[in-house]
Amino acid sequence: MKKGRINKRKLILLFFLLLLSLATLMPFYYMVTTSIKTMDAYLGEKVLPPRAPTLQNYITIFSKFSLGSYFVNNFIILAGTLIPYILMCSAAGFAFAQLRFPLQIPLLLVVSGIMIFPQMVLGVPLYALLGKFKMINSHVGLILCYLAYFTPYAAYLMTTYYRNIPATYMEAARIDGANLWQVFTRIMLPMGKTMLITVIIVGSQAIWNELPFALLFLRSEKKRTLMTAVALLNGEQGVAAIKLCAALTAVTLPIVLLYIVAQNQIQQGVLAGGIKE
Repeated sequence: MKKGRINKRKLILLFFLLLLSLATLMPFYYMVTTSIKTMDAYLGEKVLPPRAPTLQNYITIFSKFSLGSYFVNNFIILAGTLIPYILMCSAAGFAFAQLRFPLQIPLLLVVSGIMIFPQMVLGVPLYALLGKFKMINSHVGLILCYLAYFTPYAAYLMTTYYRNIPATYMEAARIDGANLWQVFTRIMLPMGKTMLITVIIVGSQAIWNELPFALLFLRSEKKRTLMTAVALLNGEQGVAAIKLCAALTAVTLPIVLLYIVAQNQIQQGVLAGGIKE
């Protein structure tokens, strides 16, 4: 009798999760199918898959609207942000978790507290600061803003992970004559690989899709990111829905592929960050 109740509960839970999955995937299905329709098919077939798929919308957005150049901008900004982002979040996580120094807890609280501020609250002071240093409409200025805004969360994740690593590893290395830099680069970084991959993927997704800062700080059309270009396609240029969906699909595809390839590492990182020894 109990076994029957458990099976019923599992079936109900499975049904609920299936509905939730369909509700989550429906916008992606609509976006992709719309992107390969003609305007007549879009108006006539509604949510149904296209009878005669076409790639003309993709050809148009890459040729007429130069979406390829915005991809280049995104890759430049992503690469320029990720390298210092990785060093800063891993070093901060190691310091907060394994070292002892004055004002350690207050500094950790300050770093963690930055995460609660929405971007638009920080937009005005950051704009004034970048204007003072003449970095408005600059990829470097945008990269610095991304580092200031996204690194605290990654540093917090790395701190929770490094706290689970026994201090005996560092003590043994110091006894063997390793300095602090060697302990960090040769022991802590390799041991933190699982969580580091997770924060890289999460950070890449956040940087790739970021809109408010990019829209506020980048004024030149040549320096715009993908998300600002797509947003202006909808607002400034009034592009048809089928072409807009093609642009959104093209922008989303790299991050979706990244998640598919690295989903096991993400799960391991999330689990590792929550396990206490």
